[in-house]
Amino acid sequence: MKKDIRKIRSDIKGQKSMFVLLISSLLYLFVSYMLSIYGMSSISFNIEYSNAIMFLMLLIAFFSVQSSLLNKLKLPAVIWTATGFAFFSAISTLMNYNTQQHNILIPITIQSFWWSVLIISFVAFRKNNDDKFVSRTHLIFFCVIFILYLQYAINIKSHNIVTPSMAGSIYYVLLFLPFIMMLETASIRNICILLISFTTFLSLKRTAFLALIGSLFVYFIVDYFVSNKKITKRFYLISSVFLVLLISIYMYNFILEKYNMDIMLRFQRLETDGGSGRDTIYQVVWNEIRTFDIKSLIIGKGFNGVELTSSVELSAHNDFLEVLYDYGILGLSLYLAMIFNIIKYNIFLIKTKSKCAGAFSASLTIFLVMSMFSHLIIYPTYFMLIVTFWMWQFVNGGIASKSHQTTQSISPKRGLST
Repeated sequence: MKKDIRKIRSDIKGQKSMFVLLISSLLYLFVSYMLSIYGMSSISFNIEYSNAIMFLMLLIAFFSVQSSLLNKLKLPAVIWTATGFAFFSAISTLMNYNTQQHNILIPITIQSFWWSVLIISFVAFRKNNDDKFVSRTHLIFFCVIFILYLQYAINIKSHNIVTPSMAGSIYYVLLFLPFIMMLETASIRNICILLISFTTFLSLKRTAFLALIGSLFVYFIVDYFVSNKKITKRFYLISSVFLVLLISIYMYNFILEKYNMDIMLRFQRLETDGGSGRDTIYQVVWNEIRTFDIKSLIIGKGFNGVELTSSVELSAHNDFLEVLYDYGILGLSLYLAMIFNIIKYNIFLIKTKSKCAGAFSASLTIFLVMSMFSHLIIYPTYFMLIVTFWMWQFVNGGIASKSHQTTQSISPKRGLST
């Protein structure tokens, strides 16, 4: 009996070790990068170690796939399409090695990092199905990142120049929203959602604002659909939307009066600033794609090709244009195939009325908004949060959806308390 208990405890520790390793690595990378862009030097968290950590995770991911194939484990279609896209993008970068500014191993490690996180997350969540432990760990992760961003936002006037990386760091907070939506404790979940909303308003980032409002709207709509409490469904939906609108108006007025920051004014300027010059960037990038030779049209210009080889010298600010420019028609086809499998799984969660459906739909909304109006795929520290959440739901979503049908479906506690 004692031996059995020891074995169970040993198995639990072994199951959690992979997940703890994953979260520890991601947390280190996040903290190192945020301290770097905020100009806060640290001996313990050194951005120079990031590439080494990414490379080690790439090796772990590669051997994890090899092990899965040897053990004949059935992998989801999204992993196969993601692997195909990651492999082809690496080949494209290798074939355009002369355009890269660093040792060729560095860009390949960076561009493949999201795939490394995807594979390791899948393995980690397969070995650890303790959702409460996972959710609590993600909550701690969020608190650390939120505190780092908050100290920057509060002291923003102390910075002589606010760089694009500083302004874009709001996405690190926003991308935790799907994880927060999965928290079981309503009070903690609601507080965290309000904190994310407040900092998003404060950031004045239009894409972040659209992603926040869109994901919350989609979350409540999907939550309404999957709920089986028909008597309270309409009241829940109306009261939730009303509460979100009320809080949004209050936050807008508070930030306008307290900090003299008007996000609505930024939307009014869209006609004059062209989305901070996005219209010009899109036109230039598209025109340059049209002048590609056959080779470049098929395999692209390699990782970060728009910034390194185009006349705009910036990212495309649209992932679909970026992927087409960087990895050609073949790369874009594989990228779209991966997205198709993710959307297909989202539909499955909604049809089976899984408790994960609302949060997964919200994550997909954030992904699509950021992909269309910003950049996600070329920034590994952005994309890794999305793929971590997706793999968590790909592993546990099917189980959750089956059990969900035999028990009470998503209650009003899954959204903002009314």
